Amino acid sequence: MKNSDLTALLLMLTLMCGCSSQKAADDTPLPTQTSTESLSESSASETSGLPQESVSSMPHINYDSVTETAYDENGELWYYDKDGAWTYDENGMWYVDNDGNMWLTDNDGNVEYYGNYYSDNESDDLTDGDINYSATQETVYVNDSVYSPENRNYSIRNTKWAEVNWTTFECPYFTLQVPENWEVTWDGNSENLMWTAQSVDEYVGIQNIAHGYASKDPNAMTAQTTAFSMSYGTAEEFFRKNYEPTTDYFNIVSSVVPDDLAQLQAARPTAAINDYRSIFAYFRQDGVDAEGVFSAIVVYTDPIIIRGYDNNPWEIDCIVARWAPKDELVNWADVLNTVAGSFTYTQYYGDEWLNIARQSTDGRDPIMQAFEERDISDSIIQEKRSDMIGEYERVYDNETGNIYRAYDGFLDDIGEQNRYTPITDSQYADGYTGWIDKLS
Repeated sequence: MKNSDLTALLLMLTLMCGCSSQKAADDTPLPTQTSTESLSESSASETSGLPQESVSSMPHINYDSVTETAYDENGELWYYDKDGAWTYDENGMWYVDNDGNMWLTDNDGNVEYYGNYYSDNESDDLTDGDINYSATQETVYVNDSVYSPENRNYSIRNTKWAEVNWTTFECPYFTLQVPENWEVTWDGNSENLMWTAQSVDEYVGIQNIAHGYASKDPNAMTAQTTAFSMSYGTAEEFFRKNYEPTTDYFNIVSSVVPDDLAQLQAARPTAAINDYRSIFAYFRQDGVDAEGVFSAIVVYTDPIIIRGYDNNPWEIDCIVARWAPKDELVNWADVLNTVAGSFTYTQYYGDEWLNIARQSTDGRDPIMQAFEERDISDSIIQEKRSDMIGEYERVYDNETGNIYRAYDGFLDDIGEQNRYTPITDSQYADGYTGWIDKLS
C-alpha cells in the first residue's frame, strides 16, 4: 500500500471489512470475496491533513488486546481488538477505528487522516465478526498471541530432529532406516548379531546386542574372556559395569520392570530370568553430558564349579541402549523409535538359521531326539566354555572334514597354511573327531 495508490488501499480495507463472512478455522471454509466501492482519491484528499487534535482520541495499540488476526488479499497481516483494526506496511501504521475513521501514522510519527471508511460501505463495526478473509490465506495465531511487526528481523530454522531425511542401510543380515549421514556398524552373524546406528559425532544413537556375558567370579574372567564380573546379576549392575570404564559418571535416575516380562518368559520357558529392567540414566562421556535409556535381560545359569569358583557366567540378552545429549532425548525419541522399528531381518539371515538347525536335525535318531532338540546356542556356549577351561582351540581339517580339539597355540605353531582353520560358532554344535596334542 502506497500513498500514491489510495484507491488500492481502500479497496483492500473494503475487502477486509465491508462484507459479511465468518472467522477462519481449520474446519470452516473461507468465504468468497465480495467487491464493494471504495472511497475515491478526491474524497480522501478533502479530509487529509486535519489538525493533530482531530486524532488525539486514537486509542493506544496494545498487542495483548488482540482478539484475532488475518491476512488480506495483498498479504498484509491485520490485527483486531475491541477498538478497531490496524496493520503495517512500508509507509507506517494504518488504523481504522470502530467509527470508521482511518489514519496513517507514517514512519516519522506524522499522523494523516484519510476520512471515514463507513461513508461508502455497509459494515458499521469492525469487531462484529464480519471480516472478509482472503480465500488463499489462513488466520495467523502464534502460541495464542501475535508478534509485533516491528520485530521482523528474525528467522525460523528447524532442529536436526525435526528435519530428517531418511535412507536405507543394508547388510547381509538386516535392513534399517536411518537419518542421512548417520553411521551404521554391525558385527556377528545369525547366532549373535550386534549393530549400532549413530550420528557422525556419536552424540545421538541406538545400539542392539543379541547376547553378552559377564563372569560371576572375577577369577573366571580370563578363562571366560569376559570384560567384567557381576555379583548380583542385575541389569543395573550390568550397565554400570559396562559404562563405568568409559564415562566420568553413570548415574541411574530410575528403573522399571517392562510390561513385556511375562511375554518374554513365555517365549523362553526354560530360561531363568534373573532380572529384566528398563533404565534411565545420566552420564558424561568424552566430556559431553548425556542421557540414555537402557534395557537388558540377565539370565541365571546353573553353577559349574572348577578350582573353587563358578565357571558358568551370567548370560545377558536383548541388550539395548539409546542416548542423546542431556535434555535432548525427548526430542530425538521419535527418530530413535523410527530407527528401531524399521529393523528387518533379511532372507539371508533366515536361511543361515535354517542351515544351522538343519545340521543338528537331519537324519536324527529318534532315541537322540531329545538331545538333538536342545538349545543349539546353549550348546555352542557350553562347548566354547569347555575349550577355554581345558585350554583347547577347536580347528577344522579342510582335507578330511574332521573337527579336532587342538592344544592352545596350535595354529600359531604351524604357521601360515591352508589345511587347518578355526571352526565357526555353528560348528561347535557338531562335536569333534579327536585331539591334536603337542609333542614334547
